[in-house]
Amino acid sequence: MYNNRFDCRICGHSTNNPESYHVTETRLGLDDSFEYVRCPKCGCIQIRQIPEELGKYYSSQYYSLRKRNEEEDNGFFRVFLRKHIINHRLSNNDFLGKCFVKIQPNSFEWVEPGLFSKSSSILDIGCGTGRLIIKLAKSGFVKVTGIEPFIDEDIHYRIGNQDIMVYKKELRDVTGTFDVIILNHVVEHLTNPAEALTQVARLMHAESRLVISLPLFSTFFWEQYGIKSLPFADAPRHLHIFTYDGFCQLADKAGLSLVHSKPYIYEGAFMDVFGHYSDYIMKTNRTELVHRLLRDNDTGLVYLYFKLKV
Repeated sequence: MYNNRFDCRICGHSTNNPESYHVTETRLGLDDSFEYVRCPKCGCIQIRQIPEELGKYYSSQYYSLRKRNEEEDNGFFRVFLRKHIINHRLSNNDFLGKCFVKIQPNSFEWVEPGLFSKSSSILDIGCGTGRLIIKLAKSGFVKVTGIEPFIDEDIHYRIGNQDIMVYKKELRDVTGTFDVIILNHVVEHLTNPAEALTQVARLMHAESRLVISLPLFSTFFWEQYGIKSLPFADAPRHLHIFTYDGFCQLADKAGLSLVHSKPYIYEGAFMDVFGHYSDYIMKTNRTELVHRLLRDNDTGLVYLYFKLKV
């Protein structure tokens, strides 16, 4: 007899016959189908059965693992522009950076005044081939490191007089502490996010900051697209789609204290998994809609800033 009982991996609530949905893998064109369920208590949506061979869905063609022309991505003008944008984000005291932000408003918007300095030790967890830490190193940061379990082997970059490393390593194997730890669209990929957050807390000291960006459940986009909303474009790699409260409760149990959060959005987030816009979105003034979603914290995308609990 089929047992439809499900134990939520986020809040632990057990339920029979939860809401369920079937989602097809589309990014790599594999067309495998997966069942997702929604917890009636915390509202988080999660894959019912984590694939045994999850690594097969992280081939070298996956966007964060794809080889790029780093020289092209880090040409003189791009590096110049990026340095000033980061300086402006950190200090609010860079005129050129202030001008450049108007051109690229989403560039490094997770960077906040006083978050770190050029000498801060920075760990990027789940960094792919190291795109972010390369950009930081070329912008003058001198202590950047990345880890990525799905690369074939360690990756070494020589940038100026720096040796920058991306280690093929699991989070549990990392030692030491870091001033800033970044999880950029990583947590939703983790098989055991509660354990991962506990491991991250182990790598923090009293003054450390943890910056997490991730997709969250959005009431607005769920009403527009349901299971075809953007976070599900990455099934089965997106194992969990958290609610804001559900994720914060998980972080609290791991010994992390929320400093503040910042919703954000970009144009692609307004589409469904097939790149189509709903009729409502097509007819609605986009600027007004963006303001409303930001005001209501309902963009479905957020930066969360944590410190260790005292």
